[in-house]
Amino acid sequence: VVVPHGVEIEHNPSQPPLTLRGEDLGKYILFIGRIEKKKNVLGLIHALQILRERMPDIKLVLAGSLGYGGEDVLQAIKTFKLEDRVIQLGYVEQTEYAQLLYQAALLILPSFGEGFGLPVLEAMTAGVPVVCSDIDALHEVGGNAAQYVNPQDPQSIARGIAVVLKNEMLQSEMIRSGK
Repeated sequence: VVVPHGVEIEHNPSQPPLTLRGEDLGKYILFIGRIEKKKNVLGLIHALQILRERMPDIKLVLAGSLGYGGEDVLQAIKTFKLEDRVIQLGYVEQTEYAQLLYQAALLILPSFGEGFGLPVLEAMTAGVPVVCSDIDALHEVGGNAAQYVNPQDPQSIARGIAVVLKNEMLQSEMIRSGK
């Protein structure tokens, strides 16, 4: 018998919303994981650049420490002048992560490869829609409850984000299916 991974995320809904430098984070998409090449955070930054005009209020929160290729991500944020739209938190503790996750408009995981994709399962447990790479490991976790994108194509990533954020009925269906 194969027993798949499970998650338990402790969340206190009475906690006030997280703030950054005293400001409410507002509507944001969340990436959790090491900021590195294999996680395709650079492709995500390119997708955010594509969405800049169509979705001017959306922010991206990056929760994870820098890894191999992380400096390229930071440079792309500067090059595209996205410093006001990308919030780089570095490593976050589990309680802060749970609060970030529960407040997110969606979780984005555009990885080139994953062993399992635990953040997808965590987001679905928290009732957060998921946009992730169209790869076998994430299909195994996300099933029909995630929006899949081509990790090689920033246009596809941008489209996937926009489709989910602009369609409340789709969000509700993804949350229901995810749970």
